[in-house]
Amino acid sequence: APESERTTCPSCNALLDVDQGNLTYLKTLAARAKPRIPLGSVGTFAEGTLTVIGFMTRQCKVEGVTYKWDEYLLYNKKRGFSFLVDAEDGWSMVKPTTGAPVMAENGTTATYLNKRYQQQYAYNAETTYVAGEFYWQVERGQKTFNRDFANGGALLSMERSTNELTWSSGSKIDSGAVATAFKLD
Repeated sequence: APESERTTCPSCNALLDVDQGNLTYLKTLAARAKPRIPLGSVGTFAEGTLTVIGFMTRQCKVEGVTYKWDEYLLYNKKRGFSFLVDAEDGWSMVKPTTGAPVMAENGTTATYLNKRYQQQYAYNAETTYVAGEFYWQVERGQKTFNRDFANGGALLSMERSTNELTWSSGSKIDSGAVATAFKLD
């Protein structure tokens, strides 16, 4: 994708910075994780086709229990970026929001596009593995503070790093729909 800022080499597992098409070696990443959906896979959804261009694993620790999940960065030249998230509580599809949601001062609710969402979780997350292309400078060890909100099947997420605050919205998606979209067993 033209907006890519980081990529990984599929042969040597090197993390590379992308500067106007020029690659600069940053470091070699640790052992590889094996994504359920391989990089380069094309999925067909109601919105059109989406290509897996990036994969990361993340984790958080809540009350002494470690939770892990995978995030796939999907891209379509006309539709932009989406995230397919594979977590312990199922799959979800989210996109960066247009405009910022409004969060209550106490953080228990957030409103986006006239819909009120209730906070489900608040946690510190860490990126433990990255592969592929990303439109931000992601790397292993990157930490964020996250809040996840829901309204029925609709999802809203806030992620804050030291440099920025981002929001995404979307919904749960059935694992069968993911398998069908990417022609997986």
